[in-house]
Amino acid sequence: MQHNNRGLAFLGTLLASFGVGFYFDEILVSLIIGLGLAFIMMALVK
Repeated sequence: MQHNNRGLAFLGTLLASFGVGFYFDEILVSLIIGLGLAFIMMALVK
């Protein structure tokens, strides 16, 4: 169950990063932000 939650959090952060990318019109920046958020979320969920 915890693994599933981690996967959902990861997908959520990726989707959020893509949304940020659309907002800022910068895919590279959105990917960096998304990876950072995903790393933080995984650390929190762990």
